[in-house]
Amino acid sequence: MCIRDRTYTYEDALFEQKFSDRYKNIRNCNDFIYQLQEATALSDSEKKLLLAESRFLRAMHYFTLVKRYGGVPLIDEPQQYDPNNLEALMVPRNKEVEIYDFIVKECQEAAQDLPETREAEAKYRANRYVALSLCSRAALYAGSIAVSYTHLRAHETV
Repeated sequence: MCIRDRTYTYEDALFEQKFSDRYKNIRNCNDFIYQLQEATALSDSEKKLLLAESRFLRAMHYFTLVKRYGGVPLIDEPQQYDPNNLEALMVPRNKEVEIYDFIVKECQEAAQDLPETREAEAKYRANRYVALSLCSRAALYAGSIAVSYTHLRAHETV
């Protein structure tokens, strides 16, 4: 990841990923979304834009997870650490289709509030078409998995 201009490339996602890092990023998105609702220093339009960007980022992290691991735990709210109740932090895996549905929904809703284009100083931030691109990519992955599964089931021997 290039720190100087805060860019994030495909190579970063491909070579620098650990399962736990994705959940740290998802947790950061969930915390940010929760705290954004309480923010008083931002206008409603700024909050709306930041919410859309955060939802897109969270969807991107889930897409990275689901295409490598299949169904993963879906956590879309901040979790609170309670040393007396660690079971609350142990979230079971969701089905793969649930993760893809979540990604598509997040991207479609984020796209409604993201701008179509960005100024030069914000060129590395998500816009409407980036969110819709991730949405279509996730839908294609989900669709090809469904087709493959159906094809395999049709050719199973009894």
